[in-house]
Amino acid sequence: MREDGVDRQLHLAAQRLRERAQLQPVPPLPHRVAPSRRWLRPKAMQLLAATASVLAVAAVVFGGRLLIPGGRSEPALAGTHPVAVAYGLGAIWVADNAGAQLLEVDPDRLTVRKRIPVGPDPVDVTVTGDAVWVLCRGDSTLRRYSPDAGTTAQVSASMDSVALSTTGTTLLVLSTGNQTLEVHDDTTGAGTIHAVILGAGVRLFAANPDSAVLASGADLMTAALTDSQPHGLATLPADITALALSDDGTAVVATVDGRLSVVTSNGEIRSPVALPSRAVAVAVHDQTVWASTVDGSLIQLRIVGTVLSTVRVNHPGMTLTDLAVADDGSIVAIAGQTPFLIREQEQP
Repeated sequence: MREDGVDRQLHLAAQRLRERAQLQPVPPLPHRVAPSRRWLRPKAMQLLAATASVLAVAAVVFGGRLLIPGGRSEPALAGTHPVAVAYGLGAIWVADNAGAQLLEVDPDRLTVRKRIPVGPDPVDVTVTGDAVWVLCRGDSTLRRYSPDAGTTAQVSASMDSVALSTTGTTLLVLSTGNQTLEVHDDTTGAGTIHAVILGAGVRLFAANPDSAVLASGADLMTAALTDSQPHGLATLPADITALALSDDGTAVVATVDGRLSVVTSNGEIRSPVALPSRAVAVAVHDQTVWASTVDGSLIQLRIVGTVLSTVRVNHPGMTLTDLAVADDGSIVAIAGQTPFLIREQEQP
């Protein structure tokens, strides 16, 4: 009503000016139509439509599963420092280093369902059998969380343990202090079944149900999970920054020079592909390979035999760190300095 009165006064003043200039008077302003309804509402609708268009573009870019920090959905990782992600048992699991907690995240909505306290300085997470394991460097422990029971057990870890992996119901722990790759059973006590004796400098590894590949500098080694020590497999042209291992024993290896290569089980280096920049994480699922790079690219590739080819390159424009493959082949990634999760669907 206030806007109507102001506009009517302005209208009458304009009409008086027109009459003095002997011009035809303008038609009277409709009494019950406020300018705010006539012009401002359409502009607001245009703004709303533009906002919806931006969100729709984001949904397309990230497979419809983008969680926007500060948006209408809960920012799943707001206020945390996520360092590792795993998928399994119907959830996404995130190790939060800042909060010393394990986050259980809904895989569809990407919102936190539960926060489970663990030990200080958690650095890695993996799923094996019916449990979720977290490696806590601050107190040199492993935490075994059982989602069904809602309980957490604590197990001592070897000196300077730095990474976890899983092969079905077997837990693998890489210890740089003991220079071993330890094979544990998936029980509350996490008894050590076997230890592969490594040399110094091994800080990266990947495993399948039968074997593991390990990296030290540019050297790639392999070991069966029952071996006493690894065997040299190949020497890459540059230091290795990330790697993954398929079930058939084919390794996908990223190097500091920004290349991604296939290394066969007999040590042949095949199909080097140039990435936008150095890869920080690699994951493999059947014939699909995912890689994230330091420039914020997320790349989907396909591996057929030993031939590696690029399917698409996305540029989310944010730092992507750890990756985990879901059951349907989609990838879950930790993204952004204000961290959140994205889930990208596999494309044929």
